[in-house]
Amino acid sequence: MGDNRWLKNSFVYLIILVAALALFFQYFGNPANPTDERGIAQIIADARAGRIEEIRAKAGDERIEVVYRGEPDQMVTSRLETNDSIMSLFAAYDVPLTTDEGPDVTVEPAPAGGACVSAFTICCRHCC
Repeated sequence: MGDNRWLKNSFVYLIILVAALALFFQYFGNPANPTDERGIAQIIADARAGRIEEIRAKAGDERIEVVYRGEPDQMVTSRLETNDSIMSLFAAYDVPLTTDEGPDVTVEPAPAGGACVSAFTICCRHCC
């Protein structure tokens, strides 16, 4: 009788483990919309050639999102260096921004709570 009880309990634990693994891979597995990552030099070359429709960036963030012409569902990402901005790079490499061939560049402001978080981390570094 004791062996039968152990078998039932292990079966229940096995089902719980399988459900937990399924949830884990659901949330942390492959993203639903996979993004392609390309180098910033390729993004600049494509922008000069008029292949890019839109670029989205956030102030203070090094990651940018790029949408190519004719491919509105595919998101391509790239990274900037810490002190670079997409607008300064486009100006340095003569990427047209005012014509129909140039990309629409949207730079969103940095999150409002960012200053408080950075001040808190600086304070914690000095105290701890």
